[in-house]
Amino acid sequence: MKANVNNEDNTYISEPNKIPVGGRKSVTPKHVLMLVADINYTTIHLCNGEQFIIATTLKKVQQSLDSHGNFVRTNKKIVVNWDYVLSHSAKELILPNNQIIPFSRRQGKLAMKKMVK
Repeated sequence: MKANVNNEDNTYISEPNKIPVGGRKSVTPKHVLMLVADINYTTIHLCNGEQFIIATTLKKVQQSLDSHGNFVRTNKKIVVNWDYVLSHSAKELILPNNQIIPFSRRQGKLAMKKMVK
């Protein structure tokens, strides 16, 4: 498949299953490692190490990605793609870059219920 270049922001559009996440940005859900909130902005971390900030709330981005993958809210500020979790407990999980993400009390219980199904 030939990659097309979007001249407005120089992003490559090579996969048809990209979904819009805010502004002129779109991502392939399977390439998203995690989302981190900062008030009304969200930093999207990709599995290849790239990251970018969009002016969209974490809740809206999570809603658009939920139907396209295993995205789990770990706490107030972070949503993680469960496909990339190396190990987990009721209190935290570990990502491939050895980053430890803590669960909040409520989200930890909800995430465990969701992943046990």
